[in-house]
Amino acid sequence: MIDFHSWAESRGEKVDVNAGRAITLDDIQMILDAQGTQIRPGDILLFRTGWLRWYNNTSPTERHHKLCIEHSAGTHHFIGLAQERRFVEWLWNNQIAAVAGDQVAFEATPPPEHGFGWLHEHLLGALGCPIGELWDTEGIAEHCKAKRKYEFFLSSVPLCMPGAVASPANAVALV
Repeated sequence: MIDFHSWAESRGEKVDVNAGRAITLDDIQMILDAQGTQIRPGDILLFRTGWLRWYNNTSPTERHHKLCIEHSAGTHHFIGLAQERRFVEWLWNNQIAAVAGDQVAFEATPPPEHGFGWLHEHLLGALGCPIGELWDTEGIAEHCKAKRKYEFFLSSVPLCMPGAVASPANAVALV
């Protein structure tokens, strides 16, 4: 678990999950250090950004206004991972098996105008690294924070749908 939301708030950052905040590799490394978490080959990284917390604690009317009125088609600004070559290289070098988060898209939107491109292309196409989105990280984040241990067993058994492009993750964390 990489609990960006708790870490950012502990540093005094007011996290607006609908403002396009990009979580950088430098952020990740500081969070891992603060949590005392070691990355090992084969790990699945689960990111808590606070987006789903915002969604669950916001009325349907407020959500509709923010997501459909303020953000017209193509102008969404969601929190997510920064679209950096360094991040993709770090995942590869650390032999990360998969990544997931509680946000709408794994990467921050919109992407930089001139840059590396979408993380999806690099993670799925080049690394073969599965991506999970809109995972409910709140309960496990609370447990991790209380125990001060951000490591657990995570099992994900997607639906067996030959020819399909995606599936619900059907993930379970055992702590």
